[in-house]
Amino acid sequence: MKELVIAIISPDFLQGMAVATLCFLLPLQKRPRWILYFLACLAVFFAMELPITMFASDGWSSPAAYILPVLFPLAAFLLCTDGTLTETAYGAACAYAAQHVAFCAVMLFWTDRTGPEEIIGGWVIHIVVLALVYRFVAVKLPVDGRYQVTTANALLTAGLVLLLALFLSYNSFLKTVGMEDRSLFRLYRLSDFFSCLFILLLQLDRRRELGLLAAVETERRLRIQMAAQYELTKENIDIINRKSHDLKHQVSALRLVKDPKDREASLREIEESVQIYDANTHTGSEVLDTVLMEKGLLCQTTGIAWTCMAQGEKLDFISPVDLYAMLGNALDNAIEGCRAVTDPDRRVIRVAVRQDHGVVFFQVENFYEGELSIVDGLPQTTKGDTQNHGFGMRSIQAVVQRYGGTMDVETKEGRFLLTILIPLPEDQN
Repeated sequence: MKELVIAIISPDFLQGMAVATLCFLLPLQKRPRWILYFLACLAVFFAMELPITMFASDGWSSPAAYILPVLFPLAAFLLCTDGTLTETAYGAACAYAAQHVAFCAVMLFWTDRTGPEEIIGGWVIHIVVLALVYRFVAVKLPVDGRYQVTTANALLTAGLVLLLALFLSYNSFLKTVGMEDRSLFRLYRLSDFFSCLFILLLQLDRRRELGLLAAVETERRLRIQMAAQYELTKENIDIINRKSHDLKHQVSALRLVKDPKDREASLREIEESVQIYDANTHTGSEVLDTVLMEKGLLCQTTGIAWTCMAQGEKLDFISPVDLYAMLGNALDNAIEGCRAVTDPDRRVIRVAVRQDHGVVFFQVENFYEGELSIVDGLPQTTKGDTQNHGFGMRSIQAVVQRYGGTMDVETKEGRFLLTILIPLPEDQN
C-alpha cells in the first residue's frame, strides 16, 4: 500500500509530465472545456502506467514506463488545442524536454524519494524548475496562441528530444541500475539535464529568428499593399476629378434649360451623380465611413452595384489601422471577384455591419466566376503569386484572431460569403 501511495504522489514520469505539459498548454489557444479533456487524458494514461511501474517485475526498466509519458503530451495537445499536427508534435517535444530537465534536477539533488519529506522536496524542485521554464521559455514561443513552426523544425526538435531524453535516459538506467557508486548515474543525469535545457534555449533563439524574418516579410508585403493603395487612391482622385468636370458642365447646361421637364431630368441626373459621395457614409465610425466611401467610388466606376447596411457606433475598441485593414482587404477581394464576373446582374456586393447580443457582425458577400478552393479556412488565390495575393485574407484572419473573433468563409453557387464575428468588450455590452 505504501508503494502504491508513493507511486501516485511522486513527481516521477507521468505526474511530472502532466505539469510540464500544462506549462506549454496554458499560453496556447485552447478548445472549450479543455480542462476536462486534459484530466480525462491524464486519468487514462495514469491507469495504463500504474501497473507497469508498480507491479511489473522489471519496474522502471520497462520501456513502456518511458514511452507512455512521451505519448501523453501528444494526446493532450491533440485533445486540448486546435493546432496542426506539426504544432502538436512541437509542443509535445518541448513539454517532454522541460519535464526531463525538471526530472534530472530532482534525480541530481533528491535521489532518495521514499519518504514524505523526500517526496515533498522532489515536488518543490520539480515545480521551481518548471515555473522557470514557463516564465522564460513556454510563454515566449507562441505567437497569438499558436506555434509558428515549420515541419522540419518540429521534427528536428522532436528527434533531438527523443534521442537525448528518451533513448539516453533509458540506456543510462540500464547501465547504472544496481551500482553502488552513483557517480556515473549523476554524470548521465547531468548530461541529460544540460542537453534538454540546450534544446529549450535553442527554441527561444529560433523563435527570435522567425520573429525577425516575419517582420521583414511583413514590411515587404506592407510596401506592396502601400503601392497598391497608392494606385487605388490615384484612381479615386481621377474619378472625383471626372465627376467634378461633368458636374460643372451639367450645371452650366442647366442654366440654359427652359423646359421644366428637361430641367427636372437634369437635376435628377446631377443628384444621382453626387449620391455616391453621401450614401452610407454616416455610420458612427469615421474609419468605416472612409472605407465605405473609398470602395463605393471604386464600385461605381467599375460598374459594380453596391448595397450596404452598417452600424459603426461601437467599433472604437478596434484600432483604426486594424479596422481599415480588415474591411479594406475584405472589400478589395470582393471587388476583385466581381470585376471578373461577366453577367452585369451578378456584379453585386452586399455589405453588413451590425452589433447584436454582445458581438460585432461583419459580412461581405459577392459573386465570383471560376473555381475557388478553401484550404484551412482560407480561399486559395487563382493568381500565380500566392505569397502576395494570399496575404490579404491572412491579414484579415490575423486581425480577427487578435480581437478574439472568428472568421468563416463560404462558397455556394458562385457566391462568396465572408462572415466575421468579434465579441464586444464587457464595458460596451
